[in-house]
Amino acid sequence: MCFFVFQAEDGIRDLVRSRGLGDVYKRQKHGEILDGLFSGESFEVLGKRINLTVLADITAQKNAEITALQASRAKSEFLANMSHEIRTPLNGVIGFGELLLKTQLNPSQRQYAENLTVAGRSLLEIINQILDFSKIEAGKLELEKTPEDLIHLVQSTLDIVKLNAEKKNLELLLAIQPDIPRYAIVDPLRLKQILVNLLGNAVKFTQSGEVELTLTCEIKEGNNGVFRFSIRYRHRNRPRATKETV
Repeated sequence: MCFFVFQAEDGIRDLVRSRGLGDVYKRQKHGEILDGLFSGESFEVLGKRINLTVLADITAQKNAEITALQASRAKSEFLANMSHEIRTPLNGVIGFGELLLKTQLNPSQRQYAENLTVAGRSLLEIINQILDFSKIEAGKLELEKTPEDLIHLVQSTLDIVKLNAEKKNLELLLAIQPDIPRYAIVDPLRLKQILVNLLGNAVKFTQSGEVELTLTCEIKEGNNGVFRFSIRYRHRNRPRATKETV
C-alpha cells in the first residue's frame, strides 16, 4: 500500500471530495497501467488545504477477475454451441425406445421399454435446463414462438413424471377446459420445463393421494388469450392442498 500527500493545486481535491473512495488507474513511466483502490481526506494544515490519499495496488485482483470472467464466458459459449450435439444422440435413444414400444412385447418388456423412454425424456429435460442456464450466461437464450398442440404437450409432460408417481402409488390427474383452443403460439421446450419442474416437486412432496394438472384458457380480443396451468397436490408438511399456477 502506498501513501501520497497532495496539495490543493495538484488537482486531487475535487476527486477526493466527490468520491472519497473508489477505483483509479495509474500509468507507469514505462507504460504499464495499474489498477488502484484509493480513499482520501481533505483538511487544512497551517492555513493550507492538504489532501491525503491512500492508494492500494489491486492490479492482481483485477487481472484475476478478468481471467475468471473470460473462463466463465468461454464455458458458457462452449455449452451453448454444443447444445445440438448433446441433444441429438439422446433424442435418438428416446426415438428408438418409442419405436420399440410399437412392436410386439410381453408385459415385462413393455414396462422396461416405457421406463427407458421416460428416463430418457427426464434426462433430456435436465440437459435442456443446464444448457439454458449456460445460454443465459452467454447471452444467447432466445424464446421460440411456434404453434403447439397444448393438449398433447400437457399429456406428454405427465408421462415424464408418471414413473415417479407410480412408485409412490400416486394418481396423476389431468383436467382440461372443454372449449379450450387446442393450438397456441408458445415456446414448447421452456413451457414443458416449467411444468415438469412443478409436477416433479408435487410428486416429490406428496406421500399419498393425487396430483392434478389443470389447463384453462381465458379468451381475449382477437386471437389472443391467457392460458393457465394449475397444479394441485397435498404437501406432506401442510394439512391443506397446495396449488401452483403458471
